Amino acid sequence: MLPAARPYRDESDLVAIKRFTGEQRLRRPQGGDPHPGDLDWWLHYLSADENRADILHLWEDERGLRGWLILYEPNAFDMAVHSDERGGALEAVIIAEGIRLQNLRPHAEGAPLKAFACADESARIALLEQAGFTFAEDFLVCFTRPLTDADLPAPPLPDGFAFLPAVTADDVERRAAAHIDAFASKRMTTAAYHHFRTAPGYDPALDVALIVPDGVCAAYAMVWVDPLTGLGLFEPVGTRHAFQRRGLGSAVLREGLRRMRQRGMTTATVLTGATNAGNITFYESVGFRQVNTLRCYTRPA
Repeated sequence: MLPAARPYRDESDLVAIKRFTGEQRLRRPQGGDPHPGDLDWWLHYLSADENRADILHLWEDERGLRGWLILYEPNAFDMAVHSDERGGALEAVIIAEGIRLQNLRPHAEGAPLKAFACADESARIALLEQAGFTFAEDFLVCFTRPLTDADLPAPPLPDGFAFLPAVTADDVERRAAAHIDAFASKRMTTAAYHHFRTAPGYDPALDVALIVPDGVCAAYAMVWVDPLTGLGLFEPVGTRHAFQRRGLGSAVLREGLRRMRQRGMTTATVLTGATNAGNITFYESVGFRQVNTLRCYTRPA
């Protein structure tokens, strides 16, 4: 009998999902599977206005959690299953449910449904193809970097530039403004950032913010840590347009690596657009190496 499905109920579910996600990542350390920090980012920022019972669903039995599904606006879904379930009936059921649930939601007319699989996930790819999905594009490049360097020195900074030891409530406006500038974001208001900071995995000392002499936040890197796996995630990383190509993005990454290691992490990971040659070169310059590719698959809605 397949595990039973149910919608998200409360924060205890988020705790369980994050632990499950870390456990599955341990089984595929070179994969592009979600990091527990991704859930904090998705649920407390990207989908903060959504009813979680509508977008997050769990499958469990007497053994515990066996898989989960999250719906994205406007037309995509992602998922994780226990390693024992990969390529099996449960994964097929979750894919089918993702299609059904996403088709019940409003989305751009004519836009296809989207689902994701890593390049080495042949079993999931086969299930997606059986469900009518076809390969659309390489979506993200997955990088990792060991944190076993003999030395991770503090990055040099121009005179008057400094890292905040932690982002406080008083810093939120300028920190949100840096994100808005870097990503042309309309979503990241000051109020949205205050809410984002309530995510269980958010640590203000891991919100790496570089401040210039006039008080502006010029560059930043959000760090998420997972003690279970020893894996630290960067999501997101950005530099204001006026401060790009000055080595500040590299500086916040290096500072983030230092803070990760101070928290006991042994490996860092980050993802970037597969067609963004500049970002790929940027991450490689800080010691990251490509380990996988996350692919996008589409089917008519």
